[in-house]
Amino acid sequence: MSKKPLYILTENLNFFYRLKKELDRNNIKYKILNIGGKVPAFSSIILSTLDETSYCYDEINDLVVLPYSKTQNFEQYILQVVAAYRIGYKEQYSNVMFSIDPGTKYIGVATFIDDYYLESRTFYTKEDTVAYIRKISNLLRFSGSKPVELYFKFGSGVLGLSYEIIQELFSKLNKEAIKNVYLVDEISTSKNRLTLNNKKVPKHESAAIQLALRGGLKINESNFDQIFKKVKYEQIKNFSVKKDYFNRLKDQNIDIKLIAEKILNGNLSLSEAMNIINSYFIE
Repeated sequence: MSKKPLYILTENLNFFYRLKKELDRNNIKYKILNIGGKVPAFSSIILSTLDETSYCYDEINDLVVLPYSKTQNFEQYILQVVAAYRIGYKEQYSNVMFSIDPGTKYIGVATFIDDYYLESRTFYTKEDTVAYIRKISNLLRFSGSKPVELYFKFGSGVLGLSYEIIQELFSKLNKEAIKNVYLVDEISTSKNRLTLNNKKVPKHESAAIQLALRGGLKINESNFDQIFKKVKYEQIKNFSVKKDYFNRLKDQNIDIKLIAEKILNGNLSLSEAMNIINSYFIE
């Protein structure tokens, strides 16, 4: 997906520095426009305040103008900006997928919206992880009242932690919004550290992005206790990664790191990437 260039047009310094901090954190490139100067005469995204939107238009433009109002939730505004930049602006997005790599010290979460990468985060506790998932699910309801559909992939490396997070989510989220939950074998997902805009993506976030490229055991509220017990006692093995997975990828010169970085840069959707990988496992 081709991204529109992003510009900031404001003289409100408080808004500017808050915005700059969040864009830098999300590795989003941007340029600054001067009030009264020419706005781009090509497809672009312009970030401004509601009071300054009159400066954002010109005779020739194909612009997405995202104005910020003082009464607006700033976190929701930033999420809307990141989504518009990575996926394209929509008044209502339809689904979000959380890919979660649980670790003994850190938990990596990669978030995908309408099949494209949105952002990734690292958390220290299950409580913070659950709070983030609940917050994103609510914040994505920008203008419509319809909840987004929720999809999850959980790594099995720290099985007890994945179990606890899933248990929390089933109890705290809108059950009708949860469409699919998968437990995924995370073998070797920490092998590759990914790069975005020449910056290393944190280890557990890199692993979470790669987890999103795998299938797994489908679970629901009624069967996840039983499935977790079977996985724990090794009654189910290699449930998402075939035995010859890495040899097959190597033989076909499939570079998982390269594919994952194309996802990060918006050059591949998650479905497209999975289709590329899975095509080598069709007998």
